[in-house]
Amino acid sequence: MPITDDTDMEVYILGDIPSFIIEIYVPDDQKYSLTVDRENVSEIRRQLDKEHGVSQIGDVTITLKNEDSQYNVNDPDSIFYGQQVNQDWVRIKSGWGVDWGNDVETQFQGKLKLLTTTSDWRARMVLYDALADLRDAVIQEDVIGYTTSGLTISDTQVSGMNPLDILEYLIATAFEPVIQKWFNMDTLLEDALLEPVSLAAARAATEGMVIGETVWPVGSKLLDMCAGLMKMVGGYLYTDKNGRLNVYVYAPSQDAASALSAYSFVGDVTVKEPEALATKRDIDTSLIINQVTWKYGQESTEYTPEGDQDSIDTYGLKNLDLATGWEVSTANPDILDTAAARLMSRWSNPKNIPLYDLTLSWLRNGDGLAMDLGDIVSLTDPALSESDKYIEIHRIRVALEQQVTHATAYDATGLAGKFWFFSSEIDEGDGWGITGGTFAVNWLRRFLFFGEDDDMFNPGFDKDGNMNAKIDPTLPPIDDWGSGIESHFIFW
Repeated sequence: MPITDDTDMEVYILGDIPSFIIEIYVPDDQKYSLTVDRENVSEIRRQLDKEHGVSQIGDVTITLKNEDSQYNVNDPDSIFYGQQVNQDWVRIKSGWGVDWGNDVETQFQGKLKLLTTTSDWRARMVLYDALADLRDAVIQEDVIGYTTSGLTISDTQVSGMNPLDILEYLIATAFEPVIQKWFNMDTLLEDALLEPVSLAAARAATEGMVIGETVWPVGSKLLDMCAGLMKMVGGYLYTDKNGRLNVYVYAPSQDAASALSAYSFVGDVTVKEPEALATKRDIDTSLIINQVTWKYGQESTEYTPEGDQDSIDTYGLKNLDLATGWEVSTANPDILDTAAARLMSRWSNPKNIPLYDLTLSWLRNGDGLAMDLGDIVSLTDPALSESDKYIEIHRIRVALEQQVTHATAYDATGLAGKFWFFSSEIDEGDGWGITGGTFAVNWLRRFLFFGEDDDMFNPGFDKDGNMNAKIDPTLPPIDDWGSGIESHFIFW
């Protein structure tokens, strides 16, 4: 019947309206929803470390009602009775749906580390992300390539010894028998643990980099091996919201224009329901790095690249100690210098890298739900005199109960450093010169690498990078500078 102004209506809702969804997959059984029993979920904390390597291992604690012993492994009616419990995959999603402006987005996926049942009829689950598996995996007999001397990584195992090829070999091949693959909670099928899109971008950003042959002793942790690789190439290994390992190598060319504006937030206390509920900008001198000290290889050889003298004169010596068990290759002797220079270009001057703390509401739109580590987002806040400011997300704390994300970000412009390069207009015909058809996509192949040895097929500077920086001007075609290469002049 039609509703009139004086019609009384009552709505009875059975159970809570969930602000988020919790699912668990019990192997050889099925996927269960834990949402109706949830009492509390801790904040989800994840972050990238500014000195590179691996991100913080994510963990979450969930408290559940357990009146019917549904989570008690000793009860025949429990979902865990007679089943595997540890390392069961759990996923947490939040959102009201696309019609409400914020689609349902995964906030965390990990595995069950600890299940505790208590006398007050509650159950507590502690979850961890995929990085914990890498921390627990060590070189032992089940690892492919194991010998009593350890695990040798050389050109025999990984042709070319590119750092990202080594990373993929370690995770997908050598340690494949001892670490789990990623589990798709929608299809209930396993897939590669390394996320392929991020892996491909990171591999492109490390072309020309080479690691030296290294013998890792028995008992070495896989996580230490991976972290060492990432430090040497200026990158991060982290677990994304879907529970998959991602790789990010700092390289300005990786960020397409479309990626810069994927998410945007407006913070303004004069606007009702702003997206950014609280915004703060700091200049933090504790972030300064103006010298890097390395210990590398199995013998912990010490090496100190040149520091940023201007920064040292202004702020005093701010040294960062880095260590990696990987050996430096004679084919790429400058890899530690390059990594140090990348760090100092970002962190030597605090004026270039203001820090932003944000509290982002999920209710205005779904950007706060969807945002992840490494994203470059746009911030507008008149109180900070910022309009469409690009910042890069480095730390995230997800508060599911409050439906907000706390984020720490840095000025993306400052993080990118200052880079210039010039190139002549003549292309050798391989497409890699500045007038080549694929230059806009592949310019990074030329960046900071100075070609291979000269021969009649590779005149001084070719797409693979020149190790001896030697130019033979007699090899055609000759450009306007009289050289048989595309002439490049680079300033950092």
